[in-house]
Amino acid sequence: MQHLFDLSPSNFNSIACEHGGLSRVICAFIARASQDSPAEVSCDVVGTAYPLAAAVETELLAIAREAVVRSIYEALPTRVAVELSYDADAVRLSISDNGRDISVHDEPDESGLLTIRQRADRIGADVCRTHNPGSGTELVITVPRDVAEIIDIRGVDLFDYPGAGAMH
Repeated sequence: MQHLFDLSPSNFNSIACEHGGLSRVICAFIARASQDSPAEVSCDVVGTAYPLAAAVETELLAIAREAVVRSIYEALPTRVAVELSYDADAVRLSISDNGRDISVHDEPDESGLLTIRQRADRIGADVCRTHNPGSGTELVITVPRDVAEIIDIRGVDLFDYPGAGAMH
């Protein structure tokens, strides 16, 4: 399963086929991440999965990876929850933890939020981040269904964003 950490566009399609689509790939990544994590990491899929454009799947997986890894190692939570929801009007990726607020302690460019916002912009997604002192942070990425099913971005370099090099 080590290849789950290789999120290059050329590798994503083979991973998705092997694991059965975005929801299974994200949950497989979370299962792998939880093996090495001091935090309890969970993954839930809500709703019936529908086809998404490959670029949307690739970016959502990269966002999940960025958010989960940074949460575990920077926010220092005891719990991280990932939820992928297939709603009638949108697909939503939610990552929540009960750790400290990273942006309070680190520069915003170093927290990974800038990278996540850039990835979300590429696929027409909205990013909503909330932090409640003492109870953790939630990050929700929402891609409208009509965009998620048709977007086509060619030649995407998943690691061509500021701060993304730290994830290699």
